[in-house]
Amino acid sequence: MPKPEGGGGAPFLPFFAALARESATSSGERLAVYLTDGYGDFSAQPPDDPVLWVVAPGGLASEAFPFGEVARLV
Repeated sequence: MPKPEGGGGAPFLPFFAALARESATSSGERLAVYLTDGYGDFSAQPPDDPVLWVVAPGGLASEAFPFGEVARLV
C-alpha cells in the first residue's frame, strides 16, 4: 500500500457542497467515503448522507470529527 501524502489543511467544504448538489438530483441511499488525515475545515452542517472518514496514521483523533463514522488505516 502506498504511503499517504499531504499533511493537513484539506478544504472539505467543496466536497460536501458537491455531495449536497448530487443529493438534490439523485434518489436512493448513498454513502460518502472520504480518505483523509482529518485536518481541515469541516462543514458546520452535517450532510444528509452518512459519511465514513477513512483516516491515515497520525491523523486527527476520532472524537474530533464533528459527524460521521471514523475508520483508521494501520
